Amino acid sequence: MAGLLGAGRGGYKTCWLLFGTSNQLRAGLTLLGITVWLKRQGKRAWFTIAPLVFVLASLIGLIFTTVALLSKPYRTLSKAYADAPAQGAAI
Repeated sequence: MAGLLGAGRGGYKTCWLLFGTSNQLRAGLTLLGITVWLKRQGKRAWFTIAPLVFVLASLIGLIFTTVALLSKPYRTLSKAYADAPAQGAAI
Protein backbone atom coordinates (compact mmCIF):
# COMPACT_ATOMS: atom_id res chain seq x y z
CA MET A 1 0.00 0.00 0.00
CA ALA A 2 2.85 2.38 0.78
CA GLY A 3 4.33 1.74 -2.64
CA LEU A 4 1.01 2.56 -4.24
CA LEU A 5 0.73 5.82 -2.32
CA GLY A 6 4.31 6.78 -3.12
CA ALA A 7 4.08 5.81 -6.78
CA GLY A 8 2.83 9.21 -7.82
CA ARG A 9 0.43 9.99 -10.59
CA GLY A 10 -0.88 6.89 -12.36
CA GLY A 11 0.58 4.44 -9.83
CA TYR A 12 -2.78 2.87 -9.05
CA LYS A 13 -3.23 2.05 -12.74
CA THR A 14 -0.08 -0.05 -12.68
CA CYS A 15 -1.42 -1.99 -9.70
CA TRP A 16 -4.79 -2.39 -11.44
CA LEU A 17 -3.04 -3.74 -14.53
CA LEU A 18 -1.19 -6.33 -12.46
CA PHE A 19 -4.37 -7.25 -10.59
CA GLY A 20 -6.21 -7.84 -13.87
CA THR A 21 -3.43 -10.03 -15.19
CA SER A 22 -3.30 -12.13 -12.03
CA ASN A 23 -7.09 -12.47 -12.03
CA GLN A 24 -7.06 -13.80 -15.60
CA LEU A 25 -4.29 -16.23 -14.68
CA ARG A 26 -6.38 -17.52 -11.78
CA ALA A 27 -9.38 -17.99 -14.08
CA GLY A 28 -7.30 -19.90 -16.62
CA LEU A 29 -5.79 -22.18 -14.00
CA THR A 30 -9.22 -22.84 -12.50
CA LEU A 31 -10.61 -23.84 -15.90
CA LEU A 32 -7.58 -26.05 -16.47
CA GLY A 33 -8.07 -27.74 -13.11
CA ILE A 34 -11.78 -28.33 -13.77
CA THR A 35 -11.03 -29.74 -17.23
CA VAL A 36 -8.41 -32.16 -15.86
CA TRP A 37 -10.74 -33.21 -13.04
CA LEU A 38 -13.60 -33.89 -15.47
CA LYS A 39 -11.34 -35.95 -17.74
CA ARG A 40 -10.05 -38.01 -14.78
CA GLN A 41 -13.63 -38.64 -13.66
CA GLY A 42 -14.37 -40.02 -17.12
CA LYS A 43 -16.83 -37.24 -17.92
CA ARG A 44 -17.05 -35.10 -21.01
CA ALA A 45 -14.95 -31.95 -20.73
CA TRP A 46 -15.53 -30.43 -24.17
CA PHE A 47 -17.61 -27.58 -22.76
CA THR A 48 -14.69 -26.40 -20.59
CA ILE A 49 -12.01 -26.74 -23.28
CA ALA A 50 -13.31 -23.93 -25.52
CA PRO A 51 -13.38 -21.31 -22.73
CA LEU A 52 -10.02 -22.62 -21.48
CA VAL A 53 -8.41 -22.08 -24.88
CA PHE A 54 -9.94 -18.59 -25.15
CA VAL A 55 -8.89 -17.52 -21.65
CA LEU A 56 -5.35 -18.87 -22.02
CA ALA A 57 -4.92 -17.27 -25.47
CA SER A 58 -6.10 -13.89 -24.20
CA LEU A 59 -3.96 -14.33 -21.08
CA ILE A 60 -0.81 -14.84 -23.16
CA GLY A 61 -1.54 -11.60 -25.02
CA LEU A 62 -2.27 -9.82 -21.76
CA ILE A 63 0.98 -10.99 -20.19
CA PHE A 64 3.01 -9.76 -23.17
CA THR A 65 1.18 -6.43 -23.10
CA THR A 66 1.72 -6.06 -19.35
CA VAL A 67 5.42 -6.86 -19.61
CA ALA A 68 5.79 -4.39 -22.50
CA LEU A 69 4.02 -1.64 -20.56
CA LEU A 70 5.87 -2.24 -17.32
CA SER A 71 9.28 -2.53 -18.98
CA LYS A 72 9.08 1.06 -20.20
CA PRO A 73 10.50 3.70 -17.92
CA TYR A 74 7.97 4.77 -15.30
CA ARG A 75 7.69 8.29 -16.67
CA THR A 76 6.67 6.99 -20.08
CA LEU A 77 4.04 4.71 -18.54
CA SER A 78 2.66 7.49 -16.32
CA LYS A 79 2.56 9.91 -19.25
CA ALA A 80 0.79 7.36 -21.45
CA TYR A 81 -1.89 6.84 -18.78
CA ALA A 82 -2.22 10.56 -18.11
CA ASP A 83 -2.61 11.39 -21.81
CA ALA A 84 -5.09 8.58 -22.53
CA PRO A 85 -8.84 9.32 -22.42
CA ALA A 86 -10.59 8.19 -19.25
CA GLN A 87 -12.70 5.40 -20.75
CA GLY A 88 -11.79 2.68 -23.20
CA ALA A 89 -8.29 3.94 -23.85
CA ALA A 90 -5.76 1.70 -25.50
CA ILE A 91 -2.15 2.49 -24.82
